[in-house]
Amino acid sequence: MTTANRLEKLELALTAAKRGNRRLLAVVALAVMGCCLVLAWPVFMPSAQAQGVDAGRIIRARAFIVEDENGKTRAMLNVNDSGPALIMVDAKGMPRVGLTVRNNRASLDLLDAAGEIRAMLVVLEEGPVLSIDDENGEACAILRVDKDGPRLTMFDKRGKVLLTSP
Repeated sequence: MTTANRLEKLELALTAAKRGNRRLLAVVALAVMGCCLVLAWPVFMPSAQAQGVDAGRIIRARAFIVEDENGKTRAMLNVNDSGPALIMVDAKGMPRVGLTVRNNRASLDLLDAAGEIRAMLVVLEEGPVLSIDDENGEACAILRVDKDGPRLTMFDKRGKVLLTSP
């Protein structure tokens, strides 16, 4: 395989990875907006107004817990010394999504059914970082954007670098 063929193949792989990352970011953004809408929905429901609750009233609290129809906790919004956090859990009570702001960084964590982080989008002072991990918690792909531009790094099962963009 010639160097030109290899470069062309790597460029195609990078383009496909960028397209996939854009789609993933769009899905994550829609999911976060949907969750915010679900959490805000009770404030604007007509039934709340019928019960004498003023929809324009400000509610202040250190934590909110959202339960399903069976009384199981499905989401928690709280603020502690580290900062604010929104945690959403599945029907089995396992955390699946975490949205936090801590120490000058914002983070969106997507967890598998075992509660292990599989994808993380972090916004640092240097720029955003998207990390996708395998079932063992090892990084498979990391996309960074900093002052020098975007950089994609992909790893094999042993942690060896397969691809690094400039």
